[in-house]
Amino acid sequence: MSETEPVRILYMEDNPGLARLFQKRLQRVGYIVDIASNGEEGLAMYSAGSYDVVAVDQAMPVHEGLDVIRILASQGPLPPMIMVTGSGNEQTAVEAMKLGASDYIVKDVEGGYLELLPAVIEGVLRQQCLSKEREHALKALQESEARYRGLFDGVPVGLYRTLPDGQVLDANLLLVDMLDYPSREALLAINVAEVYVNTADRHRLKAILERKGIAPRFEMQLRRYDGTSVWVQTNTRAVKDAEGQMLYYEGSIEDITARKLAEETLQRRNRELALLNLASQELVASLDLDQVLDTVLGEVLRLMGAIASTVWLLDPETDELVCRQNTGPHRQLLRGWRLAPGQGLAGWVARHGQSVYVPDTREDERHFKSVDKRTGVELRSIQCAPLRVKQKVIGVLQVVDTATNRFSMEDLNLLELLAGSAAIAIENAGLYEQAQLEIEERKRAEEALRQRTVELQARNEELDAFAHTVAHDLKGVAGHVMGYAMLLEEDYDRLSV
Repeated sequence: MSETEPVRILYMEDNPGLARLFQKRLQRVGYIVDIASNGEEGLAMYSAGSYDVVAVDQAMPVHEGLDVIRILASQGPLPPMIMVTGSGNEQTAVEAMKLGASDYIVKDVEGGYLELLPAVIEGVLRQQCLSKEREHALKALQESEARYRGLFDGVPVGLYRTLPDGQVLDANLLLVDMLDYPSREALLAINVAEVYVNTADRHRLKAILERKGIAPRFEMQLRRYDGTSVWVQTNTRAVKDAEGQMLYYEGSIEDITARKLAEETLQRRNRELALLNLASQELVASLDLDQVLDTVLGEVLRLMGAIASTVWLLDPETDELVCRQNTGPHRQLLRGWRLAPGQGLAGWVARHGQSVYVPDTREDERHFKSVDKRTGVELRSIQCAPLRVKQKVIGVLQVVDTATNRFSMEDLNLLELLAGSAAIAIENAGLYEQAQLEIEERKRAEEALRQRTVELQARNEELDAFAHTVAHDLKGVAGHVMGYAMLLEEDYDRLSV
């Protein structure tokens, strides 16, 4: 019905006289009225025509008024309906209203109800207009809500709104997915306190909002539906009414787990490199082999947080690995232990010159269980790195723990770096130790030579004294010989005369 077209009314009435009165009264105010003599005819006319209002009399042949309303209701939305009943049949009118009728009129003997018809029709039409306006408004609201929801759910960050007591009012689908909830309704059913990993974060955020009204770039951990956690950054503001009363909190949430992991990895790497640099300096600063080995193992435990570490050095004569130094429980039981060539994980690393990480020793047959039996400590995670100098393996650096999956490939890379510095320090300490032995040997030889020299000098002095004595004695003998010769010569001269 448009504003320029007259209102069309269909009236179903089996009494021709009453029907004509009804028709004439409404035609005087500009309505077009069609009459049907029974319910069946009225239903056919309604299906074939276009009517703005339908009035039905209850007492009709074929189909009573209530039957007509039921039939029309079964076919779709009811048009504006008016039930016309006889006096004393108000219950019928009530039933009609329950079925969806817009209004009703009770016939009276005097025909006064006819004077009420225009007002009733106008009221029904006004009600229809209001209904249509409400329908249009509701549709517009629904469309607006749909547009808002589309924008709300299309934002590339999580959005939320909560009451001051923590009840979740709204959340977009990205936040639902971020927290891994099965549905938006499931997330709206909780209190925000349930998703905080650290309760102190909630109190700190609330204090900032109460003091400043806004909390930008606030970082915290939230608990997901499956119990795991996610690092997030929130931008939250407090919304208040005109009197300053808190209404709700709203804000955005961004998943920064990848960034936090990268930051933690970088910080861990920086700490490891700093410790590695410090360890390298300490290693270079000492030439005492035992002190070097103690430093190496101490740095391994500090960097890895393991229960024990060991340095195995190759015996060049037997090609066996000898436990030269170790930390952890029962350290004295292992020191000096020998592994046959290629025996155990350390032997395998020494033979192949390759690092190895075993997250669970029960799944690696190379693990030498005799060490566990001797110490009484069952090892589960083991990492080994070769100690290499000038492409030659001189031993193995090993770190162990009783828990499975204790280490990572990053730990193995760090162990290899430390093993590189340690190998050089061990080689230098070994060379220094060998040089010290050679120096000591040379000193012993020099001392023996000095003692021999002293002995020879003393012997020479003794010989000199003996020679002097002999010479003196020989001089005396020579004097006697000369005197005797002179005597002989004198005697010879006398004889010659």
